[in-house]
Amino acid sequence: MNNKKIEKRVIQLYEKLELSNEIKLPEKDTAQLIRHGAHIIFQLDTHNHFIYLNPAWETATGVPLAKAIKHSLFNFVHEREHDFLRKKLQRIRTSTGEHSFRTECRLKVNGNQIIHVETQLIYSSENNKAQHVMGIMVDISKHKLFLENLILSNKRLSWALSGANDGYWDWNMETNYVYYSSRWKAMLGYSDRELPSQNLETWEKLVSPEDKSRVLKLVDDYVAGHKEKFEIEFKMRHKQGRWVTVLSRASLARDNKGNLIYPKRLIGTHVDLTERKQSELQLKIQNIALEAAANAIMITDIAATIEWINPAFTELTGYYRHEAVGVNVKDLMNSGQQGELFYQDMWRTISSKNVWKGEIINKKKDGTLYHEHMTITPVTNDSDQICYYIAIKEDISQRKASEKEILDLAFYDALTKLPNRRLFLDRLRHTVAACQRNKTYNALLFIDLDNFKFLNDTHGHDAGDALLIEAAKRITNCIRETDTVARLGGDEFVVMLEQLGSDDNQAMSITTQVAESILNCLHQEYRGNNIRHRGSSSIGICMFSDQYSKADDILKWADKAMYEAKCAGRNTLRFFDPHMQQELERRTQLEKNFG
Repeated sequence: MNNKKIEKRVIQLYEKLELSNEIKLPEKDTAQLIRHGAHIIFQLDTHNHFIYLNPAWETATGVPLAKAIKHSLFNFVHEREHDFLRKKLQRIRTSTGEHSFRTECRLKVNGNQIIHVETQLIYSSENNKAQHVMGIMVDISKHKLFLENLILSNKRLSWALSGANDGYWDWNMETNYVYYSSRWKAMLGYSDRELPSQNLETWEKLVSPEDKSRVLKLVDDYVAGHKEKFEIEFKMRHKQGRWVTVLSRASLARDNKGNLIYPKRLIGTHVDLTERKQSELQLKIQNIALEAAANAIMITDIAATIEWINPAFTELTGYYRHEAVGVNVKDLMNSGQQGELFYQDMWRTISSKNVWKGEIINKKKDGTLYHEHMTITPVTNDSDQICYYIAIKEDISQRKASEKEILDLAFYDALTKLPNRRLFLDRLRHTVAACQRNKTYNALLFIDLDNFKFLNDTHGHDAGDALLIEAAKRITNCIRETDTVARLGGDEFVVMLEQLGSDDNQAMSITTQVAESILNCLHQEYRGNNIRHRGSSSIGICMFSDQYSKADDILKWADKAMYEAKCAGRNTLRFFDPHMQQELERRTQLEKNFG
C-alpha cells in the first residue's frame, strides 16, 4: 500500500476515533490535521511495525521518521509496558468487527528520554481482509508532570496541615460540594463516618447562628473582590455541645499564573483557637488582677532593670510607668539606708532561684523615705534559667509608725521623748554586764529638779511641762552621744556615762565635770509661757565598774546620794562612795584656795 492510500485510510479511521475532553482535537480539515497537527498519527502492520507516521512524531520524540518507519513500535515503548500493549493489540486483531481501545504508555526515545502519551488504537476489517492497526498518540508529558506535582503538593499540604494540626476544607462553589478533612471533623468531635463530606449545609448546621451571616457576608465580599483576604474567627458547635472558636483562612484556587481555576473553588483551613482563647482570657483576668492589685508589683529583668509596673506602684512611689520602665531599681529607689551586705544577701537568695522576703527602706520620687515589705520571686524559662524577677511591695510605713508609737509608749517618756525607767534599767543592766567584762568605770547620775513642785503649783502644769522639756534638752546637750539620759518620772532624770576608763581618778574627774556642767545649765534662767524662772538641781552620783552589783542597787545608791545633795543645800552634787565624796571636797577646797 503506497503512502497516499495509507494516508487516505488513516483519514477515514481518524474520523472514527473518540478522544477524551482533555485531548479533543479542533474541528479542522482532517487531512491538514494529520499532516500538520500536533498529535502523532500512525499505522502498524501485522507485525506492529510502523508503516505510516505523520511529521508530529519527529516533533514530539526527536526521532527522524526514517529511523522509525518499518521499525517496531516496541523499539520505542518502555519495556515495562510491552506485555500489556502486546496483549491489547492481539485482542483487537482477533476480535470480529471494529474495536478500539485507549491507554497511556511511555515512549523511551533518544536514550533515556521518557515521553508520556495517551494512545488510542483502532482495528477495522473489511471483507474479512486483514487490516492494519491505526492510532493516535497525544503527548501528555506536561499534564503528567503537572499531576505529579499536584499530587506531591497535596501530600506536602496534607503533611503541613497534619503537623500544624489544622482542619482543611475545599468548597466547589458551583456544585456546592465541600470536602472536610479528618482533622476538621475531629476538631468538632466527629469521625469521618459520623460527618461525611457533603455540602455547605454541614457547616451551616454547626456554625453559631450569631456568626453565620457575618461569615457568609465575608465570603460574598471576598469572592466579589471587595475584600483582599478571607480571615475570620467564629464559633462552631462541638459534638459534646460546647462551642469551639475557630480561625478560618481561605483563598480562591488559582493556577500558577494567578488565574482563577474553574469551577470556582474556595479552599481554606480551620485553626482551633479554643485553648488560645482560654489562655488569652486567663491572661486578661490575671492582667486585670495585677493592674487592680492593692500591692505595688514590679517586674524586672535579671539585671534588675524595670520592665513593668502596676498602678499601685505609681501610687506608692510616685513614678509613672514611662518614668520607671527601662530604669534600674537601684537608680530609682535606693535610699542608702541598707548596707552592701543587705543587698548581697538578697541577690544571693534570688540568684539561687529562692524567694526573698524582707523589710526595706526605699525612696519615693519626691525623696521621701518609706518602709515596705517586699517579696521577690524569680521566674525561670523552659531551660530553668532565671529570666525575670517579680517583686511585690507592701507599704508598711503606717505599721512601722504605729510600732514606733507603741515602742515609744513602752520605752520612752511621752513628754520629753527620753527613755523611760523601763528602757533605762534595761540599758543599765547591759552596761553593768559589759563593764564586768571590760573592767571599765561607768557612772550613774541621779538628777532631781529643786523646787519644781512650787513652780508647777504656781504657774500650772503647762509651765511645768515646758520646764521639764527644756531641762531634758539641756541635760542632753551636756553628755556624749554614746551616753544615756532618761526621765524616771516627775522631776527626776538620770544620766549614765559609759566607758570612762579603768582609772578611778580619771573616771571621777570626767563624771564631776559632766555633773557640774549639768548643774550649771539647769541653773540658767528659764523663759517661756510668759514666765521667767531660775531653778537648780541636786545630783547624786554612783560610780560602778567590775565589782558585783545590780542595776537596781546602783540606781538606789545614786538616788540616796541625790538626797544627800539636797540635804547639803541643793544645787550641788554628792557621790555615793564616801571616799570619792571626800576626794571631791578636797579638790573643791583646793580650787577655792588657789582660785
